[in-house]
Amino acid sequence: GGCRRVVATSSSSSSEGSDSETPENAKKRSIHRGMSSQDLFPFLLVNIGSGVSVVKVNGPTSFERVSGSAIGGGTFWGLCKLLCPECGDFDEAGRLAEEGNASEVNLLVGDIYGGDYELPNGTKLPGSITASFFAKAASAERSQCRDASIVQALVKMVSSNICQIAYLSAKLHNLKRIVFTGNFLRQNSVAKQAISENMQRVSKAHPDSEPFRALFLEHEGYFGALGSFLFNVQDNGVERAPTWRRVVSRDALPTNAKAAGF
Repeated sequence: GGCRRVVATSSSSSSEGSDSETPENAKKRSIHRGMSSQDLFPFLLVNIGSGVSVVKVNGPTSFERVSGSAIGGGTFWGLCKLLCPECGDFDEAGRLAEEGNASEVNLLVGDIYGGDYELPNGTKLPGSITASFFAKAASAERSQCRDASIVQALVKMVSSNICQIAYLSAKLHNLKRIVFTGNFLRQNSVAKQAISENMQRVSKAHPDSEPFRALFLEHEGYFGALGSFLFNVQDNGVERAPTWRRVVSRDALPTNAKAAGF
């Protein structure tokens, strides 16, 4: 049991944290690697559905929920429909985000300081890093803000918030491997790129320690369904009835279920 293959996506230092790199370039730099259970455990699982659940996983049967957030995929999709009502479905939103440029609506460090900002310790904060999500849109007409750029900014805002929670949880529990999964990431290359860049930035802030690794499951949209199925059909090798069969009597079934022959 357990995850055997993951996808680790890395970002080059030249575009790290930038609102300008294309998802196509990020895809080219994705690293596919198989991992055994010995290499994988322990790790932090960040499941991004409507909300976010953060689970510390010590082994196939040893895990506990350690954190979470109400800002997740449901937040993104709700705001997306409010701001871009013409967007038909979640998959379309993911494709639309790839065509956008979040810097059209996000306020960047460079917009404030005219370029990179030198910190008191001598390091530089790149001008391409987002200083405030959607702040630039406050002084622009709605017609000046493309739907694609709004959707991309939304994806990056939600992803950045999730990364902050993941980083703090990983630091608290002394974990370096962070596995991101959930339907929010399905066909959402912009989210994966944003998460990878955020985790790389965190790692660069701690050069003396092992870097944080953002890992993505190859078929992330199906693990919840598969886990529920396996939980309901077997328990320590003993088969048990699926949930839809667990009824007191046939009379307890709804009318449409009886008509279907259950």
